[in-house]
Amino acid sequence: MVAAAAMLYAWSKAGHEFDEVQARIENLRARCHVACQEAAKPSIATQLYQIAWAKTWPDLKAKLAEGYVDTTFHNYLQERLWLDSFDRGAFSEG
Repeated sequence: MVAAAAMLYAWSKAGHEFDEVQARIENLRARCHVACQEAAKPSIATQLYQIAWAKTWPDLKAKLAEGYVDTTFHNYLQERLWLDSFDRGAFSEG
């Protein structure tokens, strides 16, 4: 009975383990964008955003990566690759 309840709980959480982290990352990105909205030219806003993102993202990424250290029972390779995806491609462009 306890095992069934645990399995049901795990199933209900499946696919949602990154929701809070994703929201935190997206919130940071949104704040960087908002801070740049007052710029006179679009190129200035883009440059300001890139500077703000480059200054704030590494610290947040490092803090999040601390939770994704491999253990004997769990390999966090996918999670670390997911975090790395914010450094390149469309995610890095905002």
